[in-house]
Amino acid sequence: MLTILAQGSKVARYEAVERMLDHFNGGSLFDVSTLVYPALALGAVFLLLGGWRSYQTRKLRSALLYTFHQLATGLGVRLGEQWLLARIARREHLPTPLTLLVSSGTLRHHAGRYVERVSSRRRVRVMAEVGHIERMVFGGRDGDDGR
Repeated sequence: MLTILAQGSKVARYEAVERMLDHFNGGSLFDVSTLVYPALALGAVFLLLGGWRSYQTRKLRSALLYTFHQLATGLGVRLGEQWLLARIARREHLPTPLTLLVSSGTLRHHAGRYVERVSSRRRVRVMAEVGHIERMVFGGRDGDDGR
C-alpha cells in the first residue's frame, strides 16, 4: 500500500487512501457492536445484582422492625411510642430500634441526642414519652441512679 502511494499516479494514490479510510471507518477493524452488546450485558448483570441486594436489605430490615414491634408490644410500649423509638433510631443511624431497648442508658443517651435537634416545645413532650417508655421497659432498674 505504501509503495502505491509512493510511486503511483494521483488517481492510484487517491484510490489507495480511499480504500484505507473505508477499512478504518466501517470495515471489520472496529465494530461498535463488539463493545455495546457486552456493555449492555454487564450493565444488566450489575442491575440485577443491585436489585437483589436491595431486596435482601429491605427484607432483613422489615424482619427486624417486625421483631421490634412484637417485642415492644409485649413490653407494653404503645404504637405511638414505638414510632418515636423508630424515629430516634433512624435519626441516630442505629441499625434497628431494638438497640434502644438494650438498656436504659442507651435509650437515655440516644433520646438526649435526638431532642437536641427538635424544637424546645417538642423536647419536653418527647422526653416525657421516653421516660414513660423507660419505666415500662426497664421499671427503674438497669443502673438507674435517679437522674
